[in-house]
Amino acid sequence: MDGLNAAAAAKAKDAKVRDAMSALADDYRQILDAVAAGQPAPTGLDDKLGKDANRIDELCTIGGATD
Repeated sequence: MDGLNAAAAAKAKDAKVRDAMSALADDYRQILDAVAAGQPAPTGLDDKLGKDANRIDELCTIGGATD
């Protein structure tokens, strides 16, 4: 997670990419926190994780997202 946040903060030149990387890092952090506590991941996190990963793909692909 630290690597994703570092990439978002230091390397991403676009605010949308920074936000998407930070969101994905937060998703993974929630999974790790749940596992460490012996709990299931929060409800809906699997859908959010997929959406956040897809957003990164859109933003970081030539001809990808423009919004």
